[in-house]
Amino acid sequence: VLATMPADAISTASSCSNSTAFSMRTNYQESDEARLRCHSTHIFNVMSNHHRNPSLGNLLMCKQFPAVGRGAGGVGNRYKGLSVPTVELIGDLIHVHPLVVQSLLSARDPQADIALISDCISSYDPGKRLKYNGRTIAVKAEGGCYLCDAQGKPSPTLAGSTVTLADQFYVLITHFHQDVTNACLMLSTTPARVAHIGDRVGSLEVGKKANVLLLNGEMNTIVRSLIYGKWVEAAPYRMLKPSHL
Repeated sequence: VLATMPADAISTASSCSNSTAFSMRTNYQESDEARLRCHSTHIFNVMSNHHRNPSLGNLLMCKQFPAVGRGAGGVGNRYKGLSVPTVELIGDLIHVHPLVVQSLLSARDPQADIALISDCISSYDPGKRLKYNGRTIAVKAEGGCYLCDAQGKPSPTLAGSTVTLADQFYVLITHFHQDVTNACLMLSTTPARVAHIGDRVGSLEVGKKANVLLLNGEMNTIVRSLIYGKWVEAAPYRMLKPSHL
């Protein structure tokens, strides 16, 4: 979210971006060795990914950048000063295909680089209609919220998901072979660090908010919830399995 970058890295970032997802702030007072610190929201959404015409989607898959090309003014390394950004993924397996999710998990470091979000705007209730930013949206049986057309029929345009972060935890450990530690890092610790609130939430440490979810042995049901140090009385939550797989 925050960024410092040398001037000749600006053209690199802008030329690679075909989405508004690359968030940055420039500090021109930094030295030539200043590095870009940035984060990409909604990776792969409204991004192309091509082997000869690379864009933001290709750049965000990189653990490191090649020492090739020319920077601004025709001198230097085109990618000099550009550090690898963290990325944000909607893990409902509808916004991003499972094979592409696996590609990202293989290409980037699940322990440090990837933050999962839900993009949830409705509970999973197939056929449900609701208003969102003045538009009518519908929940489909396979999951996901879709904008409706002028006739009130669901269009192919996604507006949001119907999954929780808990649902995505279950998906990570069952469909993508992630261990509990990696799943918790992607769903809690890395997002908190990226949002600059890691000093308060994101991990179980002395002095941080006591937010804890207790799961059953099968890791598919939340049986108890501790919120800000107090147990919450609620029915057990059974995590959703992707119905379209």
